[in-house]
Amino acid sequence: MEIMKYMETENIDAIIPGEIIEWTILSYIRDAAYMGKHKACFNIGHFNMEELGMKYAADWIGELLNNEIPVNYIPTEDGWTFL
Repeated sequence: MEIMKYMETENIDAIIPGEIIEWTILSYIRDAAYMGKHKACFNIGHFNMEELGMKYAADWIGELLNNEIPVNYIPTEDGWTFL
C-alpha cells in the first residue's frame, strides 16, 4: 500500500522517513495540511540518520578484528549551512 493511502486509512498524522522515495508524499502532506488535516513529515535526512549506525559499526568491526587493526568512526556532520 502506498504511503498516502496508508496514512489516510490508518489515521497516521506524521512520518519520519530516512529518505523519501515516493515524491508525491510531500505534496499530499502539504495539501492535507491546507485542508485542515493534521499531517506532517519530519525529514531528518539520509546522511544524519546513518551516523549512529556507522559509529556502532566501527566499534563492532573493531571487535570482530579483536582490536588488532584500528577502526575509527569519523562523523560526517551536517553538509548544509542554514541561515
